[in-house]
Amino acid sequence: MELRQLRHFVAVAEELHFGRAAQRLNISQPPLSQSIRRLEDELGAPLLARTSRSVTLTPEGGVFLPEARAILARADHAARAVGLMARGDGGMLRIGLVGPALEGGRLPCLIRAFCQESPQVRVQLDQLNSMEQLAMLREGRLDVGVVRLFQKHAKGLVVRHYASEPYVLALPEGHRLAARAVVPLADLDGEPLLIFQRHANPQLYDAIVGAFSEAGVCPDLLHVSLVKHTTTALVAAGLGVTLLPRGMVSVPRAGVHIRPLEGRLPLVTFSVAWNPENETPLVRRFVEAVLTSHAEGCAPGPRPSPGP
Repeated sequence: MELRQLRHFVAVAEELHFGRAAQRLNISQPPLSQSIRRLEDELGAPLLARTSRSVTLTPEGGVFLPEARAILARADHAARAVGLMARGDGGMLRIGLVGPALEGGRLPCLIRAFCQESPQVRVQLDQLNSMEQLAMLREGRLDVGVVRLFQKHAKGLVVRHYASEPYVLALPEGHRLAARAVVPLADLDGEPLLIFQRHANPQLYDAIVGAFSEAGVCPDLLHVSLVKHTTTALVAAGLGVTLLPRGMVSVPRAGVHIRPLEGRLPLVTFSVAWNPENETPLVRRFVEAVLTSHAEGCAPGPRPSPGP
């Protein structure tokens, strides 16, 4: 049984006339009649009752017609789905994201615009640290990762930097440094500093600790495995201070003051990563959207002033 035969049968069943059906299909009538006969022979039942004056559906033809239509609809749907994927306009896109990349408005706005432009694309978002994303990209369980890392961690993957921003300091209300317009790293000696676990991003962790060492200070490191918003809640409760990417302070939090930092801390860098072995037109479209967003995409919302 061929799709061509099903289309021939559906045309005759809808027209109830071989001549009109042949014209609709842009074929001659004899091949159309032969195609229907072969289909009936394969099914072992007559689908059409023919006389010199009329064509009608047999009971078997009446049962077969909706099934044939459904098969053709599914085949057409499959062909459209493949065509959309080939153009990068359809399919599933699994995106991993570090939490700070979702702050400030730019990336969520970009993802929203991407989904609106490609309604046939199903987007799955997972908040994961950079190391988790790299492992999943290599295993084929993610299509694209938005990560913070140094290039040495990305062996076998393609990584493109797309944005950078400085760290700022989050202080609890009433902290001794809250009166400062800018806080030097040297003033954080002995301060309880809430910081991520080293295994989450060893190179970044070492660069931050190295910057404090270079400034001649040693904060009291309190290691947490929490998302940034939860860490900021601990700051508001007075458990310590923390470093935040500047983009995260677009929405102020009660009980927390934000101050610029003076020192040689590393920049917060965001990159988009993917596995070239699993690259598809859809992946390429999304990567291009991310890489051009810094110049053309949604700008982040206004940042609060450094004051209380």
